[in-house]
Amino acid sequence: MDNGIRTTEPQFDSELAQFRRYPAELADKLTGMIKPFYGWEPKLKPTVPDLQMKARRATRWYRIKGIKTYALCDVALLQASLQISFGDALRSVCKDMLYGEHWSLLEQTLSTRLQESLSASIEESLLIMLRDALFLSLFYAYGLALVGMPQQGIDFKPELDLWLAGNFPVGFDKDGNLLVLVA
Repeated sequence: MDNGIRTTEPQFDSELAQFRRYPAELADKLTGMIKPFYGWEPKLKPTVPDLQMKARRATRWYRIKGIKTYALCDVALLQASLQISFGDALRSVCKDMLYGEHWSLLEQTLSTRLQESLSASIEESLLIMLRDALFLSLFYAYGLALVGMPQQGIDFKPELDLWLAGNFPVGFDKDGNLLVLVA
């Protein structure tokens, strides 16, 4: 059965086609969550309305006290406050996830786009942390769906929505605040 999963970039169709084994509604949710990243141009944007509520939904797997936002001009303060990176926190929660084979095209494309979009603005160590956090967020969402746990994959949607909104979760400080990079 064809659920109509098509992207504007045909080389990625085979990746998204993996979701066709699920009922149409579920396949559409999974595709709708991942598809925006095919062709996405990473760009920091102003703080989204209701960031507090959205960030709490996005990090249900990590107890947060609050949210602290940092602009590019405050990157040094952000890095000084950082206790654990978002990627490391994700790894600790999803430590048993298996790596899949259908991930490489999206990973390579987003790596290049993040590099092009942000490398002139931030130092490489922060860029690597952001890349790691985004890749793991996408990987777990995609990977959980591929290993037969699609609902758990969909649970990553609020987190991925923060990325698409241009509010990039970097990590957590020692007080349990989520640190978010914004324009």
